[in-house]
Amino acid sequence: MTRTKKRPEERRAELVATARQLFSAKGVDQTSVSDIVKTVGVAQGTFYWYFSSKDEILNVVVEEIVEEICNFVSAISQGPKPNAMAKFLKIKNVLFDDAISQKDVLEHIHRAEHVQFHDYLVMEINKRLIPIVTEVIKQGVEEGVFNTPYPEDAAAFILLASQALHEEDIFSQNETMKKRVEAYFDFVVKGLGCKLPIK
Repeated sequence: MTRTKKRPEERRAELVATARQLFSAKGVDQTSVSDIVKTVGVAQGTFYWYFSSKDEILNVVVEEIVEEICNFVSAISQGPKPNAMAKFLKIKNVLFDDAISQKDVLEHIHRAEHVQFHDYLVMEINKRLIPIVTEVIKQGVEEGVFNTPYPEDAAAFILLASQALHEEDIFSQNETMKKRVEAYFDFVVKGLGCKLPIK
């Protein structure tokens, strides 16, 4: 059977998309380079033409997930104007519900051997999301829903706390992520001086 020739950017994108699908379905540790190339239907050498290792393609997958999360949050803040609390609820869903669907990939990046890449991602996420969340908080203050004189600092605390929730080693193993998220959001809205019931 003759392999379909694709442009380099198309083949690279196909390898990344396949790796992401397999990482999510099987887990990062259980997915090998052989699994990726067999699924795509190319030779192992083709993979190494684009990527030096499984870790390199994993980094690309994580950057893609982060880009999607940042774009979703940006779209929520700039879209049709629901109230600030409605926007916060949607942002929470993106930061947690959507991220949990990529749980194995993101947890892998939290390992000690990926500390430099992990720290780089956290810095990039905060650089992009703090200004966006700041504007949502300011909207809430203008609406009389939130009460804080420090919207930018509040946004930074909110995002740093959301990232900490994914650090398994700082929480009791008896707590579920759902319980952590509920506690986090309760703390956030109270810290913002929310004057409305959470719906």
